Amino acid sequence: PGVSMAWGPWTPEVGLTGTLSEADIHRLERSGMPPLSVAQGMRLFDQAVIADIPLVALARLDTPALRGQPDLPVILRALVGARPQRATAGNHQQPDGLAQQLAGLTTQQRGQHLLTLVREHVAIVLGHSGGNDVDPAQAFREAGFDSLTAVELRNRLQTATGLALPATLVFDYPNATRLAAHLAEQLGHATETAVRQALP
Repeated sequence: PGVSMAWGPWTPEVGLTGTLSEADIHRLERSGMPPLSVAQGMRLFDQAVIADIPLVALARLDTPALRGQPDLPVILRALVGARPQRATAGNHQQPDGLAQQLAGLTTQQRGQHLLTLVREHVAIVLGHSGGNDVDPAQAFREAGFDSLTAVELRNRLQTATGLALPATLVFDYPNATRLAAHLAEQLGHATETAVRQALP
């Protein structure tokens, strides 16, 4: 008697995405599910109505972007043809390199390195051109972070460091300086003082 349609995001001129910023749109694109245009959405609607399937999910998939994600859900792996990746491999290769980089640095240099790492990932998540655009003392909430961008930053830093980080990371350590200091402490290398000393 009917069909239920689960929609992915549409472009900002329609629906709930009308309040999204340009950075939000870039974040959606990086996630592997860019917004549907109105024309694309209407074509999918027409196809879904005549498909004789009670429930359909309608979304754009950027298959190269999805294949590059280390923690892709099984259902999406099947859709884009991605091979499963072992969590241990993804969690230990890069952090070992980070640990080796930090081991050869002074305490102040370690703090600077981690602060730079945090600022670069914050810049990517918020759509800035680079880490230098991120004020290390500005609160993440003031910079534009919400629950979605907070989780994206956590995921990025978790991959970069190999640390098990909570979803509340951005709210627990509310600016780049404090977050870098926390990472330093978790990695066993430095303190917040060392990170602050590394500031220009």
